[in-house]
Amino acid sequence: MTKRIPLSPKLAADIFLKTWATDENQPHLADDIATGLTCTEAEALADLIVSLGVMLDIDTDAAAEYWITQHAQGDDCGDMHCLCGCEHEEES
Repeated sequence: MTKRIPLSPKLAADIFLKTWATDENQPHLADDIATGLTCTEAEALADLIVSLGVMLDIDTDAAAEYWITQHAQGDDCGDMHCLCGCEHEEES
């Protein structure tokens, strides 16, 4: 296996955002896999997208929200992002 040449953190973040920070204008990746993520994974990805956007001075809020919205399509009743319309008691 060939050893990967490390990228600068800024270049790696830029490439990551161009690949993963999709929104309604370029939805394919989120549409394909967001429902397969757990709530924790979707939240972590959204947080990373927003944080890298801040680091690079790019507004990525819409992309992060799009991931959560697409993820919610697959959530079951009672999951963090469920769309069933019922109200769930928050666990302490």
